[in-house]
Amino acid sequence: MILLATNWDSTFRLYNILARVSDFYEITAYGPTKKSYPYTGPWDLTIRDFDPTINTKIPITVARPKFTKNNIFVLPPVDYDLDRDQARNWVKDFSVINDYIPLCLLREDDSKRQWINLYFSRKSTSKSDGNNKYYPAQKGTQYAEIFSTAYLIPKQGKLSIDEIKSSRYFEIHHNTIRQCYSLFNREYSWSPGYRCQFNDPRVADIDPNGIIPACINYLWEAHFDASQELPTSFLIPHGVIISGLNLHQNDVDGIYYFDNELVSFDLSIFNQNNDCELLIRKDYLDKFLETYNYDLVWDISIEKRYHTDTNDFKYYVLKKIGTYKNNTINIENIGPLGNENFDDLENNIK
Repeated sequence: MILLATNWDSTFRLYNILARVSDFYEITAYGPTKKSYPYTGPWDLTIRDFDPTINTKIPITVARPKFTKNNIFVLPPVDYDLDRDQARNWVKDFSVINDYIPLCLLREDDSKRQWINLYFSRKSTSKSDGNNKYYPAQKGTQYAEIFSTAYLIPKQGKLSIDEIKSSRYFEIHHNTIRQCYSLFNREYSWSPGYRCQFNDPRVADIDPNGIIPACINYLWEAHFDASQELPTSFLIPHGVIISGLNLHQNDVDGIYYFDNELVSFDLSIFNQNNDCELLIRKDYLDKFLETYNYDLVWDISIEKRYHTDTNDFKYYVLKKIGTYKNNTINIENIGPLGNENFDDLENNIK
């Protein structure tokens, strides 16, 4: 049976009916077994047409926090004619980046209110003036990229923060963010579909140690039916934070409130820059961590690359871990990642 919605109002009514039915009935599979399945979300990856709960056309009139101190990442360029040994030394030098990262993890707006960064990415590229635009990686091209993902660590969990450091846990779970493409944007965290996506071991990538990425990437991809030409994507806090703090969205998607107070948002929604950056108010996050007995850590990855020629480059990927305790952020080196082609590069990191 095919149900057709004639307008938006009937679409929302249909969505409401399907949600109510799914609370009491399971889906029965075709075939002789007639096996039943619980409700696992409102659509499948290959058949989704639209998300009737998202408001992509609503203009953004939200009074956002202002950050006069713009932390744009620009790595000072070096000579464009380094030899291979000089390039090796350059990719090991993280002194400028080490000073930059703490400014991103804890930000302060113009009203002196503090925000914790649950995710951010930054890129910086420098090329010589003679670089051909059709060959972006010509000799002298210098590239650096930073990824930082926050994780919630149960204080009474199987792994302590010290054990996470020593086991190099984040080399295996490398900047993992759950792509939320099987739920409507305004699906409640207590809904059957949400519980299945994040709590059902058959579907969800559940960490046996109880470690949870603190953010999710909501993703509505472009479709052949032209319902939207470009993907809609923004970062939101994980459901445990949303439900734990009783946060909600108003008209604009991806901006979360407690009552009428702005609590969390992705900076890219306001088009401040092209980088993803999910911020949450520090006072609310502190309340959540204390109430639900979590610690907060950041998995930080930094890659540097220098092209000594069009087809030859030197690179280095450094892993760091950031911890947040007693209103203090500490950042430590964990070690290199994927640098097995170099001789003893893990030594003398600046």
